[in-house]
Amino acid sequence: MWEGIVHNYGKCGGLYGFASSHASNSFGIATIITLTLSDRFRAVRWLFLWAILFSYTRIYLGVHYPADVIVGGLVGVISGLLAYQIGVFLNKKITQNTL
Repeated sequence: MWEGIVHNYGKCGGLYGFASSHASNSFGIATIITLTLSDRFRAVRWLFLWAILFSYTRIYLGVHYPADVIVGGLVGVISGLLAYQIGVFLNKKITQNTL
């Protein structure tokens, strides 16, 4: 059933491929940039489309299962949100100490 959709190019992936790092990184970058720049540039919201397409290539190449990419995307979004919140907190602390 899936033979025409997934292309395994051989020697791709490994034994420990759960939670795709490609998906985590792309969704994390999309999250941080969107939270940081969305008030000035509305086009940054398209970064999530890039992250989805980039992550889909992992499934298309047969490197990851869909669950690996979904979990990786969730890890990326959560990490991006956490990193953004830490940045906001540190920025407030720095600006309060310099005034």
